[in-house]
Amino acid sequence: MQAVDKPPPHASEDVYSHFYVLDTNQAVQLGNMLFEMADQTTPVRASRGLFARLFG
Repeated sequence: MQAVDKPPPHASEDVYSHFYVLDTNQAVQLGNMLFEMADQTTPVRASRGLFARLFG
């Protein structure tokens, strides 16, 4: 994740980089929280087609 704490224009030394390691559950929780913060709905999972159900 990258962030700045000064108003634009930004110089390259103004950018701070943070690295996070997440497991699968934490990544899903973060994604859901970001959808809620943005007041968006989660993507609707399409049903599997006939061939995917037969051969998948």
